[in-house]
Amino acid sequence: MGDTTLPRTYRGEPGGKARWFNAVLISLGLLLLELWTLPAALWVRLSIGAVLVGVMAVLLAASLRSVTMVDHQGISVRGLRGTRLAWTEIHDIRTVPVPNVNGVSNPGPATCVYAYRTDGHRVLLPRVDDRELANLPAEVTALRSLLEERRGPDWTPDPEMEAHIARRAETFDRRFRFFSGWKFAGLTVLAIAVVVAFTGTSTGY
Repeated sequence: MGDTTLPRTYRGEPGGKARWFNAVLISLGLLLLELWTLPAALWVRLSIGAVLVGVMAVLLAASLRSVTMVDHQGISVRGLRGTRLAWTEIHDIRTVPVPNVNGVSNPGPATCVYAYRTDGHRVLLPRVDDRELANLPAEVTALRSLLEERRGPDWTPDPEMEAHIARRAETFDRRFRFFSGWKFAGLTVLAIAVVVAFTGTSTGY
């Protein structure tokens, strides 16, 4: 079952933010390099580059406050924005692999963890990944044990939820493959994936 003590906080190890900062710089550098080779006017490339740098700067700022907190009432996520989930609002907690784009290796974590809400949407749990935690499977097992315990014996899952989650996942995968079909767009997806994986700035698909 693993350690199920409460409260528990995931802020990442001391060197985690430095690794994340380097990963984002690498992704942004690849993105800007690819942007520079596009057959477009200089002012167009500079404008797009300025927007990308601005967006990444905002997401970098969010990384300074990204954290997952678990207590007796539920799970709180803080990234670009905050999200609070009561235990009874959570259908399941699962690991999800972070995909590569066009054969470019993702410099961030290879596996992240999501809390799936009872409405089918999912919420990323920042700092709960295989780069921050030495034994991610054991930690996920502990979180799922807490979920079962805190929801209580009267909680019953929606029988349609698994099909709903599967449809959303299929839609997400289809969109991801579509956008990663172009090299520049693929690198953009990679950059955003790195940021999301470290900061929890996405609250669902």
